[in-house]
Amino acid sequence: MAFFLGAAAFVVALLVSVMLHEGGHLLTAKRYGMKATQYFVGFGPTLWSTRRGETEYGVKAVPLGGFVKIVGYTPLEEIPAADRPRAFYRQPAGRRAVVISAGVAANFAFAFLLLMVMAMTIGVREAGTVTSTVDQITTCVPASLSGGCGGDRPPSPAARAGLRAGDRVVSFDGAPVSDWAALTRAIDAAKPGQTVTAVVARPGAPRPVTLPITLADVDGRPFVGISPKVVGAGYERTGPLNAAVFAGQGIGRIVAGIGHAAADLPSALPKLFSPERGARPAARSAAWSAPPRCPGRSSPPGPPPATRSPSTSRWSSR
Repeated sequence: MAFFLGAAAFVVALLVSVMLHEGGHLLTAKRYGMKATQYFVGFGPTLWSTRRGETEYGVKAVPLGGFVKIVGYTPLEEIPAADRPRAFYRQPAGRRAVVISAGVAANFAFAFLLLMVMAMTIGVREAGTVTSTVDQITTCVPASLSGGCGGDRPPSPAARAGLRAGDRVVSFDGAPVSDWAALTRAIDAAKPGQTVTAVVARPGAPRPVTLPITLADVDGRPFVGISPKVVGAGYERTGPLNAAVFAGQGIGRIVAGIGHAAADLPSALPKLFSPERGARPAARSAAWSAPPRCPGRSSPPGPPPATRSPSTSRWSSR
């Protein structure tokens, strides 16, 4: 059932997008006096149609697109003499450009409104605060930051030292710790194999607990094996002004992404015909690798990648 609902939602969303896209072409063409004879959603045999003025509106059998028929789209098209002054190809270049781009503009306008509605009803994702409180303990020392826990992997330094979920680290190797960023800096200052002292505030303990931790070496970096607790994360509804800002930023990222992809296209095309096309991408720096997974454990929670800062991502599996 979920599959069919998802497929139906996809088809509906596609048809709405097509209707808006073609509607942009139709409205601007009519605005400039061009003759549009057909506006259809879908392809293939006609299921339903009606005529309003000189334009036929309808739905076709295959819901995978749509079209607007504008008279005289190219000079090669044979059209009645009476329609030639209204032919598309005889219009000024500026008007033709507006008609051609109006479809994409309609889609972007719809996306903008949709993002605004989402921000005002569902809310905008708040990354929250990454604290120095331990949320999960990695049970082993993985072979790499992107690796998992096999049966022969040794226990993680956090597991050996007796760190627990809920412990709040207040100092690490003598450096005071107030948040996750301060803790990652303290870990970064240490060396693999070094034994350091961590002081934690443990729920239910009358006084801070001091734990010696011998750091492991994973990809040449000191490894502890903890993930942080994130507080305040969630979705917050916004007003119209902030929703408009949120939508504008979203559209801006889309446009920037399209621009970057277009700029990279010339250099990427030759690789389609070179041995590099089948090469595996280079390994990511350990500073940005995903936290190790262990059997029966999920990835530690945290802010989404789009909002996570380098300091929180870098040591999310330390």
